[in-house]
Amino acid sequence: MKKYIYITLLVLSIFILSSCSSVYPNKANEENQGKPVKTVDLIKTGYPLYLEYIGMVKPEEIKKYSFKTSGRIEKIYTEKGEFVLKGTPLVQLSSEDLNSALKASRAQLDSASSQYNKALKGATAEEINQIELKVTQAQLAYKHRLDLYNKMKELHEAGVISKQDLDNSKLELDLSRTELNLAEEVEKQIKEGTRKEDLETLRSQLNMAEADFQQKESLLEDAIIFADTDGYAIDILYKAGEMAPAGHPVVIFKGEGQILKTGISQKDKNRVEVGMPVIVKGNDIEVVGEVMYIHSLPDEQTLTYETEISIPYETFSIGEILKLSIEVSHEEAVQIPIQSIMSNDIDYVFLVKEGKVEKREIEILEIRGSHVTVKGLENGEELVVQGMKRLKPADKVIVER
Repeated sequence: MKKYIYITLLVLSIFILSSCSSVYPNKANEENQGKPVKTVDLIKTGYPLYLEYIGMVKPEEIKKYSFKTSGRIEKIYTEKGEFVLKGTPLVQLSSEDLNSALKASRAQLDSASSQYNKALKGATAEEINQIELKVTQAQLAYKHRLDLYNKMKELHEAGVISKQDLDNSKLELDLSRTELNLAEEVEKQIKEGTRKEDLETLRSQLNMAEADFQQKESLLEDAIIFADTDGYAIDILYKAGEMAPAGHPVVIFKGEGQILKTGISQKDKNRVEVGMPVIVKGNDIEVVGEVMYIHSLPDEQTLTYETEISIPYETFSIGEILKLSIEVSHEEAVQIPIQSIMSNDIDYVFLVKEGKVEKREIEILEIRGSHVTVKGLENGEELVVQGMKRLKPADKVIVER
């Protein structure tokens, strides 16, 4: 029995020794000849660099139409909720006051032109009498405006009239003072003769009168608000006959189209410009939009810059969340399989150089599917794509293609 046990132990020992002899030589062989890996040669290619965001579909921006000048609403051409086409008139101001202002400005322009021409030619005795009469009339007009303003001031302090009425009276007083000053200056120049610098002053006054006339003419032309796109009159804030202050919304209008709203970071804001194409995806639909608007100030809560992107009308539903890609550059870079990247505190890969392993830190630029665009690698370098987990820097390797 003992002899049988001895023989059994001897056989087991021989088996173990033979097993060890088959393992350790392989390990030693691997250390000497190298660890098996698979590699690929890197090639730099051109690729578009995209910024990836998500956005929400919203109706086209709501607009608030207003007049450039205060006035009485003469006519309203549309109704609340009505759909209108681009170019349709919406609201019209009374042109009576605007026409009066234009006539007054025309008269002032004619006067300034006449005074300038007279200064060039010299004045006759009759013209001297006329300018003296104008000075007298301007003095009386100014005194009247001054008395009226003082009364309006008392009424305003008593709460009888509005600040707007007082401001209008002050404006008329200032205009009257300007006309008086101009008349007195012309009288002085006519009687004393026109100097070169005075002639230049008259020319400047003529230019100012021309500019004022053009402004009054523009205000009259803008007395009608037109729809600048197809859409809906959501609300009309005044009725015919009511006064509409300058700059106050008169019609709230919503365009028929849709936009995609997102928020971009401060870093990306410097890379995105109005007019850039945008790839928009959602529900297996892909369309190309365009950056329309980037807000100049960041949102106080998210610290991102609100950005609006145009998209084809009725392609998506209002409120839908979509993915968007903005191409900001086209660069030369290397794309590698995602499984070849190792991560610790940094992202790195293993390269093979002269049969040995080199560890190289990389910067990930973009991930698309199973490949990654990276910085830090050069054209023609040999990248390890299999067997990386058993490697360390300076290891010898056997490359299996």
